[in-house]
Amino acid sequence: YTPQLRPLSSVDTEVFLRMNQDAQKLYVSGVVDGFTFVTYGHGFSNHDAVVKCLNSKNVGDLTAGVVDWLKTHPAFREGLSSAVVQTVNVFCG
Repeated sequence: YTPQLRPLSSVDTEVFLRMNQDAQKLYVSGVVDGFTFVTYGHGFSNHDAVVKCLNSKNVGDLTAGVVDWLKTHPAFREGLSSAVVQTVNVFCG
């Protein structure tokens, strides 16, 4: 797989859904890593709560949640990282 040229949609939804579970988990983990870095770097008030929540979750469960979210939102056309963050909001909301 070769990522697309646009950084906000480096992996298409259809490609992500066809990836093996390990590749999906790696992608989700990378987004979460970047997301928590950004929340830390910008002093978001709920950073600690999000990090605590994510540390209590299993990456496989979060990845399965992303897959489920994508399947229930077939019209979704944003960058895949947005689907990860929206799933995090459900898991940690």
